[in-house]
Amino acid sequence: AALFTGDRAALTDSARAAAAQAGVDGFAELPRKFVISGHSAGGQLAAGASGYYYRFAPAAEKSDLVGVLLFDTSAAGGALAQALDELPATLPVLHIAAEPSFYDTYGDANDVLEAMRPGQFNGVRLIGGSHSDAFRSSTLGGLTQLLVSIGTGFSTPENVEADQVLASGWIADMFAGTVYG
Repeated sequence: AALFTGDRAALTDSARAAAAQAGVDGFAELPRKFVISGHSAGGQLAAGASGYYYRFAPAAEKSDLVGVLLFDTSAAGGALAQALDELPATLPVLHIAAEPSFYDTYGDANDVLEAMRPGQFNGVRLIGGSHSDAFRSSTLGGLTQLLVSIGTGFSTPENVEADQVLASGWIADMFAGTVYG
């Protein structure tokens, strides 16, 4: 979480290195405003990092975090609940969930979001959704994607597209400040 505070030199250096490794030219600076996002256990990390960020960031920087987007994550371990205790109810924490399964501890993130933010829009559950809907990989000629899909379930093209469309739209809404109105 501390990487997102202050001058963010370490975070910027890391982003530059990733851009260079990916062959992206012209990387300048990271924007001040940001969304923290993660899939599965990465969603737990995203939630935890957002809570810690909000707890420790200087007051003038708290508004730089404009939202948290979770992809079929779990509430196991308590990171989501702890983050929601730290974050203002006006900061969007949205979840694109698959059908409840072992991989998302049977939908418990949805339960935590509803319990801690009752009556508030917290996201969607994709009908027939698979844990791998948000996971797309062409590594090793698609072998990684195949192995993940065998383990977690095969995604329908509609749910993969829904994940991408919802994420793009919600992130745009988070930056625009229009998720809740």
